[in-house]
Amino acid sequence: MDDTSEGIRWTNVFTGIHKSYVDALSENGQRTFTSYGPSLEEIIDKAEILYPAGSSGAAKSGIASTVMYEYVDENAGTNATTGNGRDDDHTNPITNAPDLAQGPTWDGSEPYSSLLTVLRKIRQYSIDQGDQVDFRVNYLGGYTFQFQAGAIGTDRTATGLSPTSNGLNGAGNVPVIFSAIYGNVMTFSKSESRMSESNAVTALGQGDKAKRARYTALDALSIAKSPIAKRELTINATNIPYSDVPGLIAVAQTKLDDKKASEKFSFTPKKGAQILFRDYFLGDFVTGEDPDGGRLNKQITEINVNVSPTENALIERISIKFEDS
Repeated sequence: MDDTSEGIRWTNVFTGIHKSYVDALSENGQRTFTSYGPSLEEIIDKAEILYPAGSSGAAKSGIASTVMYEYVDENAGTNATTGNGRDDDHTNPITNAPDLAQGPTWDGSEPYSSLLTVLRKIRQYSIDQGDQVDFRVNYLGGYTFQFQAGAIGTDRTATGLSPTSNGLNGAGNVPVIFSAIYGNVMTFSKSESRMSESNAVTALGQGDKAKRARYTALDALSIAKSPIAKRELTINATNIPYSDVPGLIAVAQTKLDDKKASEKFSFTPKKGAQILFRDYFLGDFVTGEDPDGGRLNKQITEINVNVSPTENALIERISIKFEDS
């Protein structure tokens, strides 16, 4: 797409992998061809971690981005071979970007698991640890692809913005703030639901009776909201080795993060001072502000662009999905 009025030259919105089509002829003589295809993450979504428990291909310990790169290389890249210990060959024309060793230390074993699911699990773990890493697949041309993991999104939040920062945030970027006060949102809502909340999660690992490995993760702020606010949940984590205490902690913490209640902002940007594909992009972090001045930082995780032909012009509609960071 391009938008010369907003200073946007031709920008690639989506690169997909063509997999299905519908070639149709209507009774009015109009012919249409529709292509259906997933994103480039299809390269990793179609792979499994085909290594037995206890093998180096299944069990990993290290910096989050490094572990991600290893899992991809050994299950979709050049080392996805039986010669490397994998149950089946599955090499693809995908390489890894340079590893900057970003994110927290991750420890776990994922035999015969979905590669994409495991990468998402590591990403969520990094968010829980306050050291977020993301991942994506880039197209290099000539039917070659590149997997990238690390701190990908640009920080465009209001964090670090001050009267003496010359209009820049702590990362040195112009902040993007969506606010009812600024008038650059069409809709805005703030909510918190505690109906199905769990703020004390106990993960039960391997072992028997009193010797069974277990760990309880707590959200102290949620529990302190009232004398009866504590709500418990027990989950099974017998896939975690008995000696893997960090792995058991990670499972409990991840489930707690999923089940605990939190304040959420939802807003629809209005085309104005901040322009998509010019001032902010997919994966970036921006700030949402409620009518009372309260703020949350949110990551742009999904963009939907719809172009509909009319008699005189093409009508373009863009919707954006934001998630709390």
